[in-house]
Amino acid sequence: ADKVWVGKAFEILYERLKMQLAPGCGYLYEPMMKAAQGPEQLELGVQIAMDGLADESAEIAEGAAEALRLVGSETLALHRDRLREQLKEWKTKGLWCPTCRKRLPGGSCEVCHTVPREPRQHLVYLLSKVRGLSDQELLALAVDEESRVRHEARRALIRLALDDPGVMRNVMAQFETDFDSGHLLNEMLKQPAEVLKPVSDQLLQLLHSPYGAVRETIVRALNSDWISVEMAGDLGRRALGDDSPQVRSAAARLLRTQSQT
Repeated sequence: ADKVWVGKAFEILYERLKMQLAPGCGYLYEPMMKAAQGPEQLELGVQIAMDGLADESAEIAEGAAEALRLVGSETLALHRDRLREQLKEWKTKGLWCPTCRKRLPGGSCEVCHTVPREPRQHLVYLLSKVRGLSDQELLALAVDEESRVRHEARRALIRLALDDPGVMRNVMAQFETDFDSGHLLNEMLKQPAEVLKPVSDQLLQLLHSPYGAVRETIVRALNSDWISVEMAGDLGRRALGDDSPQVRSAAARLLRTQSQT
């Protein structure tokens, strides 16, 4: 847009988005936001994108929400309450299949297998960026029926936990009480080794979890450089005596990999 309209891209896109919106308008928010020059245009862009979030079209609302990901947290924080309202509103609306023209109970249409567009995954990201969701709210969203929302909530919760020891304690407690949170544990273990090293003691405590699946997940991750090779080998040998066959198999694979390097 900026190449075509040079310095006029923001004004042209902004004026179009102020008019009645039509299918396809959702794709205009991101180039408009990228073309904004200075705080005044940025705030105008944010305001028009916030209006787009409330549009009846999920496609338009998703385009507006995705464009807002480009905006800094200080600016977004001014709109925290409105973002929370829209997250609640879109949860109430649910998903709509544009092909079969019906509301969907889950994340995709069981007839045509369409995965409809919707803004909630981006709203979760935006709210997490401005600390607009508590860890308990993120934990609830981490088991949402819509997979994109679950994924975004888990990523946001892990980011928050790594910055806040109190949230980390709550997340660790979750691993011990409900192993649907195993997906959350996998998300945690995807973090770079230098990020995991400061919380390695807490992670290793999970080797004593009553859930075999939790212990297996930790054993599988021992070869990822967030603990020393020597410690990983020692813990792997101990895990060979675990009650769970899956944990013992993970330990054997770990030790086999170590012997080949």
